Amino acid sequence: MKKMILFVSVLCALSLLAGLAACKGPVSPETTAPEESTAAIDNGTTAAPAESQTETDTAPSETETESLPEEADETTTDAAPVANEAEFRPGVWWAIDAGVDGYYEICADGTGAFVDQANGLGVGLTYEVFGDRVTFRRAGADAAETAVVSAASDTEIDLTWDDGRTEHWNYMSEGTLGGFTFYTNEQLGQMAQAYYKAETGYAPGSIGVNADPENPRNVNIQLYDSLGDHNSTAAWYSVDRFTAKGNDLNGNAVDLVE
Repeated sequence: MKKMILFVSVLCALSLLAGLAACKGPVSPETTAPEESTAAIDNGTTAAPAESQTETDTAPSETETESLPEEADETTTDAAPVANEAEFRPGVWWAIDAGVDGYYEICADGTGAFVDQANGLGVGLTYEVFGDRVTFRRAGADAAETAVVSAASDTEIDLTWDDGRTEHWNYMSEGTLGGFTFYTNEQLGQMAQAYYKAETGYAPGSIGVNADPENPRNVNIQLYDSLGDHNSTAAWYSVDRFTAKGNDLNGNAVDLVE
């Protein structure tokens, strides 16, 4: 029974990821992004050159241009926002904090996707980097979201969004979400319930799943029955979200994949 649940869960995850934006750049050259993402990138790409062309057309006469030293041109260029100053390493990033727990797929061409840890639901996106700021636009969203990037490296990034939310990103792997394996909270809850039933012959009616505040890589699972004025807990499990292995409340090893 548990193998069937896991098999179905994997099929669902693969079906979901197939619909997400795939990298068009060096990370996954054999795939293309959905039309919505491509259109968003094209619009963003053509807007900036249009402004530059307008400024060139209305620039001073040739004589005035020749009188300006090359250093002045370079200074003017440096004063403008510089794309990719805060670079995002292409691949899969795990974002957590401020109520957010999920995975970003970042592609070198400015496209990507986000998948939620809780239920595996995902959405395609595009992004642009200007200096230390990054703007994300998710498919179907009415407005873009902007954040300030700090403490950026190849493996960790801190973002502070304009509304004050913060996120800490950890680099997980190269490639795309299609090749990245994790178990959603819903999957882990169902697997824990099936594991308990196989051990005891009884399946508690309710499941609670949350990230461990001290070790977010682990997920705490509570199996319980609601008795109206209180809950009767049958079992607690703490398992790794990427392997589904961990321990019960008494420290006994558990493997929800078995």
